[in-house]
Order: sequence, then C-alpha cells, then structure tokens
Amino acid sequence: FKLAEIPIALDGIAFYTHPDINLAGLSLDQVQAIFMGKIDNWQAVGGPNSNILPISLEPKLTSTSQALFEGIKGADLSPRTAIVRDYTTAIRKVETTPGAIAYASASLIAGQKGMHVLGLAKPNSDQYVKVLTEQNQVNKAAFKDGTYPFTRRLFVIIRQDGTLDEQAGKAYANLLLSNEGQQIIEKSGFVPIR
Repeated sequence: FKLAEIPIALDGIAFYTHPDINLAGLSLDQVQAIFMGKIDNWQAVGGPNSNILPISLEPKLTSTSQALFEGIKGADLSPRTAIVRDYTTAIRKVETTPGAIAYASASLIAGQKGMHVLGLAKPNSDQYVKVLTEQNQVNKAAFKDGTYPFTRRLFVIIRQDGTLDEQAGKAYANLLLSNEGQQIIEKSGFVPIR
C-alpha cells in the first residue's frame, strides 16, 4: 500500500539555553556548528567564556536533528552531545546545567520558566527573530510569513489501500483541517495551516 501526507499545521523549532547564557540569539549556521561540535565555547558566539553542552533527543526517535543538518553533507551530532530520552528531560537538564543548549517544538517551550529562549537568524545574519512573542506565545506571524528560519509542517499520514483505515485517516485529516480542527491545533500551540 501507499502512504499519503496531509499537512495540517506549522511548527517552529526553538533553541534554548541555561539562563546564564544571556544572548539575544544565534544564526542557524551557528546552531548547526554548535551541534556538530565545531563551536564548543559560548565566547565564540558572543557569550561568556564557558563550554557549550549541546543536548539532543536520540536522533533515531526524532527527525529534528536531521532537519537541522539538512543540506550539510556528512553532518552529524557531535560526540559531546548529551542524548536524552524526551523533551522533559532535555528541559530539566538545560535548566540545571550551565552552558547547556537544546531544542524543542516552540509549543513545548511557550510558558516554560528557568531557561533562556534564543532568537534565531538566517545563516550569516544577526537579524534574530523571536520564536515566542512578548506574551510568551508561539510567534505565529513569523512562522506563517517565513521570517523565522526553522519551521516545519506537521502532517497526518494516511494509508492508501481502499480500506476502512484509509477512510478513517481521511476523516481525521478533514476534521483537523476544518475550522474547529484548526482552532484545536491553534490551542495546542501550533500554527493552523489554513
């Protein structure tokens, strides 16, 4: 059987640090260099003279690290990267580990305390775009207009085999794409696609 992808929402990936790292932001290429291990001290990007500890979920469990390195041949997480099992563990580790940096869906970061959320700029730029608004909400406008440089579409995956499973999948996708479904997506912290 075949699979079909139906886009239902937009999400942004937020980068956050231990609260002692008080930078306005990083460019996407700086973040890539940090997670590849090419930059290992905050001083190299305008921060304090302290070691960087990148924290990531297991790459086999999430596609975010793959998306971070998209287009960079042979890129991989630095061996110095601390691998954690889930986003809650990553958040707790960043909050308690000086020099730590991690990433998560913007919807998971909104409302969190005990961390410093970084702005993100396009490669080789210092025009940082905030992932969260002043009200600590997801920056929907920047995700929609493409000014936030690291977004992704979220999908419902449907079997295409003419069975009841395919019909159920289509019905679920249609529900999420309805006005009510898009409102639920927005309340969940994601950006409606419609």
